[in-house]
Amino acid sequence: MSSMISTCTTAGIFSLKDMGLGEWAIIFAIVLIFFGPKRLPQLAKSIGRAITDFKRGLHDVREDIEKDSDEEDRPAQVKGQDTTKKESVPPAENKSAESR
Repeated sequence: MSSMISTCTTAGIFSLKDMGLGEWAIIFAIVLIFFGPKRLPQLAKSIGRAITDFKRGLHDVREDIEKDSDEEDRPAQVKGQDTTKKESVPPAENKSAESR
């Protein structure tokens, strides 16, 4: 019993690696009957495009995350402005301090 549990948890209940040629042939026959021989190439093409778009989307998200993390690591720099912090006194307070 414990060997069955360990096999299910480590290898998974359903694994594509464990499928043989017979299982793939049965799945292909079912798909062929369900969709028909004329729609099968269209189906394969649309599945391929969907997988490609999904991978492209993942790549874009990874790039955005890396850009955001890089921007957080670097101090913000604006063209023509010094980004170093300086203590400044507002002009109104500056005049009252001079008159004392």
